[in-house]
This record gives sequence, structure tokens and C-alpha cells, in this order.
Amino acid sequence: VIATAGALPYIAAADVLMSPTDVEPFGRTVIEALHCGTRVVASDVGGAAELGERFAAIETAASEPVAMSAALLAQLARPRVVSDLAEFAIERTAGKVWDIFSDSTRGS
Repeated sequence: VIATAGALPYIAAADVLMSPTDVEPFGRTVIEALHCGTRVVASDVGGAAELGERFAAIETAASEPVAMSAALLAQLARPRVVSDLAEFAIERTAGKVWDIFSDSTRGS
């Protein structure tokens, strides 16, 4: 396992980060990918699903091979969404992450 700081150059170099999972309560990896300017394909669960509703840089799908493959092809077919990715610049990330986390935990 690569430590988070060590993984960032690899995430930044990727065309798309894939995050297939059955459980993803918050979606830290997705946030890190967006911070790096990398588009994301993630399972439609937890934080990634909520982020996918807000940002075109995230494509969500059911956690099964055919749906994830289709989402990957869809994400690769569209250009990077710079305005979405700019939302996750380090200067803006902390407050936005806290807002999303707070929204998702209300009433839990």
C-alpha cells in the first residue's frame, strides 16, 4: 500500500481513477483524485454517489464489471471538466469537504 502522500503523483498521472467498492462512507480517495485534477469512476455508494450528483468529473455506477466499464468509457469520452476539478484545489477543499461530510451525517 502506498501512503497517501506517495500516491498523489500516481493519481495525478492517471486519466481516470477507478474506485469500485461496495462500501465507501465518505470518498476520501475520490476527493484526492479531484484535488489532483483526475476524473473519477466510482461505485454509486456513500460519499462518491453524493459527489457524483454534483460534479461531472465523477461518473458513478453499480459495483459490477459491465456498469463500471461503461462508466469508464463514458468518462474517457468526455473532456476533463476543469471547472469541476478546480472546485477541489487545496485552497477550497477543506471547507467543501467539511460541508459535504456535515450534510451527509445530519440525522444519522
